[in-house]
Amino acid sequence: MQYIHEKLPYYSQWVSRDLVKDIVSGHMEAKEDHLWELSGAENPEEYEYWSRNICGIACLKMILESLNIPSHELILMAKECQKYGGFVLKKTEIDGLFYKPFLNYIKNKYMLRGLILSPLTIVNIIDETRKGNYVIVSVHWSIRIPDSEYVGNKGGHLVIISGFDITDNILYIHNPSGISKNTQEYVEVSIPIFNKYFAGRGMVIFKP
Repeated sequence: MQYIHEKLPYYSQWVSRDLVKDIVSGHMEAKEDHLWELSGAENPEEYEYWSRNICGIACLKMILESLNIPSHELILMAKECQKYGGFVLKKTEIDGLFYKPFLNYIKNKYMLRGLILSPLTIVNIIDETRKGNYVIVSVHWSIRIPDSEYVGNKGGHLVIISGFDITDNILYIHNPSGISKNTQEYVEVSIPIFNKYFAGRGMVIFKP
């Protein structure tokens, strides 16, 4: 059995998706992204400050556009979410995304219902995706280059499940920090490898 969220749009947490590899590798700073103004940031420094922490907001924007629900630029959305407690701002970094405030935000702003699942299982992921719901999962950021030998940390980064194929034991993901098109949208990851990065928690956003 296979299910794909067809026409699920893709958003990187950086405006220029083709620059992500250079940004995450440290070869350039996010504030050097020539399209930073399209993020909703007030200046390049604010873009730099927020962009590493808005993977969950990028997932939300994908969902909203899939549902034809209007939304703002990513950093404006993140600031809205922060007012609900979804992020805690510190001098040089940001804590979050915190699930419960995030769900309050999308309920009040977009009339979307969501549910925190912890533990979240592969069976849950497949069942909810099959229903047409959207599943945002916590994985380690290094899933952008899946490795069958990976034994590192789990969690800390959010991606959205864009489909599955039970026959081939595969999940598909949209990864807001992917470094190239084939690591960004409809990325094919075997379930055993996915589990090496998967923290066993996440959120279901119910299709209206």
